Amino acid sequence: MSIAFYNGHAVTLSAQYLSKTFEEVHSSWLHHLLPILARDKLSILDVGAGSGRDVHYLAKKAQDKETQIFAIEPAIALAKMGQVLTRDLPVRWIEDSLPQLQKVVGLAQQFDLILLSAVWMHLSPSERPLALATLSGLLNSTGLLVISLRHGPSPCF
Repeated sequence: MSIAFYNGHAVTLSAQYLSKTFEEVHSSWLHHLLPILARDKLSILDVGAGSGRDVHYLAKKAQDKETQIFAIEPAIALAKMGQVLTRDLPVRWIEDSLPQLQKVVGLAQQFDLILLSAVWMHLSPSERPLALATLSGLLNSTGLLVISLRHGPSPCF
């Protein structure tokens, strides 16, 4: 599926994404998130933030901390919905994409948490090594990288 697909179906997809809570979607790794959220200073990167469900949850949980939160979304229509959802939260939205994340890399920052939820399937097998190298360079030494994987074949390749 292309970015044009996500832009063209943003309303439907946003409703689908928001029909599930963060906890429902990410229950398998929530126990790893708690120590990260306990930090006084926190930097979070949500790559493929969609309409903002996950970054909204993370920003709310980190509200009382010194936090930098970046939502990365290449589909502008979805990003606009996410910006509305997170308008009262300290989330910076950036239009960028894997495998290089050029704008994010240009920030010269490392992150405590990098989340890729339902993104990996959109990268071709040949793009994945560069994407992993990019993400590795953005993750700090005590950080957590979470990649949700699609089970079964992707309709993209």
